[in-house]
Amino acid sequence: MDRATVVRLDTGVKVTHLHQFDRKEVDGKVLILRDGDNERFSRIEVKLNTDLPRT
Repeated sequence: MDRATVVRLDTGVKVTHLHQFDRKEVDGKVLILRDGDNERFSRIEVKLNTDLPRT
């Protein structure tokens, strides 16, 4: 984890839809992927409890 991620975790920021992701081993590496497939996701797909509602 990078420092910014650690700071967010320490201040209580959480992913609000964690159930949509899965930790999987792919080609000998552990990755966090979309649940149900081996596709990576972009940062824009991650929703945090500190995000403002989209209008």
